[in-house]
Amino acid sequence: EGPDVGCVSTVLAKDGSDLLQELDKTVAEIREEAREKERQQQEELHAEAAARRRRQKSRDEESRRAAELSAQQKLEVTKEQVERKARRRAESPETRELRLKEEREEADAVVRCEREARR
Repeated sequence: EGPDVGCVSTVLAKDGSDLLQELDKTVAEIREEAREKERQQQEELHAEAAARRRRQKSRDEESRRAAELSAQQKLEVTKEQVERKARRRAESPETRELRLKEEREEADAVVRCEREARR
């Protein structure tokens, strides 16, 4: 065991130390990549959640508008029915008879047209 053994062990120790440093560096890089990947996934999740909230808000707004429109249409139909009843109450028996006759004639004409269309 001469001086060569000491040199060899020094070289081996240095190589081992270099390998450990390289391993530490590689582990640090892998951890940094994992943190970056996790950060990107979190950003994507947040973006998807925000998009879902926007879509839901849009659907809720659309439903609200549809409900308002439906309510408005029902109100208009009710108002029209009330006005029609008021006009009918105010009409004379002769006017009522004439109106009913015209309504029957219109209904008969529709039935005739439907029959002709089927032929």
